[in-house]
Amino acid sequence: MKSKYQDYLNYKEFKSVFVSAIPTHWEVKPLYTLCGFMQGKAHEPFVDENGEHICVNSRFVSTAGNKTKYCTENLTPANKYDILMVMSDLPNGRALAKAFFVQDDKSYAVNQRVCALTTLSINKKFLYYQLDRSPYFLMYNDGSNQTHLSNNIFKKYPILVPTNDEQQKIANFLDHETAKIDTLIAKQQQLIQLLKEKRQAVISHAVTKGLNPDAPLRDSGVEWLGEVPAHWEVASLRWFVDIASGDGLLNIDFESNSDQENIFPVLGGNGVMGYTKKTNTKKETFAIGRVGALCGNVHLVSEPCWITDNALKISY
Repeated sequence: MKSKYQDYLNYKEFKSVFVSAIPTHWEVKPLYTLCGFMQGKAHEPFVDENGEHICVNSRFVSTAGNKTKYCTENLTPANKYDILMVMSDLPNGRALAKAFFVQDDKSYAVNQRVCALTTLSINKKFLYYQLDRSPYFLMYNDGSNQTHLSNNIFKKYPILVPTNDEQQKIANFLDHETAKIDTLIAKQQQLIQLLKEKRQAVISHAVTKGLNPDAPLRDSGVEWLGEVPAHWEVASLRWFVDIASGDGLLNIDFESNSDQENIFPVLGGNGVMGYTKKTNTKKETFAIGRVGALCGNVHLVSEPCWITDNALKISY
């Protein structure tokens, strides 16, 4: 399939994890020659929902600023057009080397394990696109240990440097194309949400009204349930199942990975939380969340497991 992008006339070899050749006239420079580098400091002691500064932690960066904490102090302020990047993440995490481009004059406090890059002699947006989740940084993730990108790894990053005109054109192109993609993603997410709502409505109607649209109805006597088919009975759940609270589990009982033998999933109100060598269920069980935002979440148990005390065990 022919590429829609026009090739350059001449290329030169460039040994890297992210590209094997670059246009002959492009330069390669270490990152520290093109921008300033600042590592963030711990702002956790100052976190306050009424704070005036945005705490830039890995969650903030990895969610493009949608998950925000605030703090009352700003020990390491970022400037407009700075590139903020995550330097540490769990194995196979989605935040490692994720970048956030500062485009406004809000007060951003760069937290620990995040760094700020201030460009000196390269197009700011071009550099942002080149660094964001670059394979160069991701190659340090071994998939089993938490990854910590050192200051030197950042400073020595080999930046590809086209002409200034090319940098601007590439940045403009990527702004335009990624905006279109983001719009498509947003529309798909809206569609997914509508489909989820339709799915729930179909389920709710089937289990409360049945499948016969012409069946006579009667008042169930239950406010939230309303009318049900006239020939249906309404009875308390306790007559059909055993209901019990889940059980607490000590930290020493958790297993670090799922590859060991004779271990069972640990279930809370939101699905699998870990693994243990204990079990307190049989197969025919539901785990139902009982606290906070997870209240009412239902998980069908398909194998022996341990249900924690933030969920109910319903056996049948």
